[in-house]
Amino acid sequence: MANGYPMAAVTTSKKIMSAFNHSYFNTYGAGILQCRLGLEVLDILRDENLPENASKLGDYFLKEFKKIQKKTKRILDVRGSGFMIALEFIKDPETKEEDPQLTSLILDEVKNHGVLFAKAGENGNIVRIVGPLCLTQKDAEKVVHALDSAVTKHALWLTYKSYL
Repeated sequence: MANGYPMAAVTTSKKIMSAFNHSYFNTYGAGILQCRLGLEVLDILRDENLPENASKLGDYFLKEFKKIQKKTKRILDVRGSGFMIALEFIKDPETKEEDPQLTSLILDEVKNHGVLFAKAGENGNIVRIVGPLCLTQKDAEKVVHALDSAVTKHALWLTYKSYL
């Protein structure tokens, strides 16, 4: 909320807050520096249109990632909103068996392109993409290229290999 500086906030109704009898306390809740930083972050979000940027580029990512999904049966799902997107990797479209090994290969490969994704999911078969709000169109194209290259190199090869 304050660009990495510790800050907290609570929102509730007057009825619920009245139950605390004005005794609620939070170390980071109302310091002058925290409040000033929080207001500055809100100003930057507004002035640089960062929520709109996240929405626009998030739509671009979903569209492009779904194109990549069509190239292979190893991506079960592409889902998300804004800059929080997930791709679910599987071994077989029939059984929908999760593929954490392929997920690791994809993560390693995109890293070679200067892009970092995270592994998620109970069995580690989901690539989680969470980008900064200040991402540009050029940055987004680099991310798409990195993922496309990784899928081409690993998912398509593994799919082909399974038919041999």
